Amino acid sequence: MGQLVNDIKNAYINAGTSQAQRSLAALDPASVKIDSRTMQDYLLFTNNLARQIKYYNANNQLAGDWTAFWEADNSFILAAIEKTNPLPHKDAFEIQLQNTSTASDIQELIHLILKVLHQIAQWNNSVQATSPLKNEITRLIEANLSGLPNRLMSYEKGALSKQAETFNYPEIDESLYQFASKNTSNNSWRFSGFDEINPDTSLFTPVFELDEETGDFKIPDLNEPELWITTAKDRLENLF
Repeated sequence: MGQLVNDIKNAYINAGTSQAQRSLAALDPASVKIDSRTMQDYLLFTNNLARQIKYYNANNQLAGDWTAFWEADNSFILAAIEKTNPLPHKDAFEIQLQNTSTASDIQELIHLILKVLHQIAQWNNSVQATSPLKNEITRLIEANLSGLPNRLMSYEKGALSKQAETFNYPEIDESLYQFASKNTSNNSWRFSGFDEINPDTSLFTPVFELDEETGDFKIPDLNEPELWITTAKDRLENLF
């Protein structure tokens, strides 16, 4: 019994905290770095600086910049991927979404999505063909993004097929889809090509809602451009 009593400890009695234990990490000189940049930051800085330095070939002729020299190393691609912040793209899309009220605005939403896809394609095309990183990026494209350029192009063609006098969707900029073509990629995007893609107006087709009181479907005005805009906004938001 005496041994058991000795083993029982009072929860309210402790050894206290020493002055060393109470010191703030922020007061430690080692917590403040003169330069807090990481190796990835330095790699990105070097690559961006290379864009500002002109390259002259063996004939002393201007032939671009030094970007290709550095991007031949996959370390620079990895650094760019790691340091890319997706939030600015998301914020830009949400701001555009809030301000969308015309057919031109709908096209701008599509362009913002294409901008993100273009960046991913640029990384994939810059990586060495024999690199495991190349296989990984290609696998992710095929698993998550394959067919999306086709879908966006078909939506744009579908928008053009709407009543021009009331909708007035701008002409399609085919160059924005060039990143996904067979000539500039390994066809991981499954892009059929401008001429082979058929128009798809489903982006602008509203869903028939059920009237809970009557049990009948509410039939929307399918010829109302404002309804087209609202429907397209909702579907592109989910797509992004």
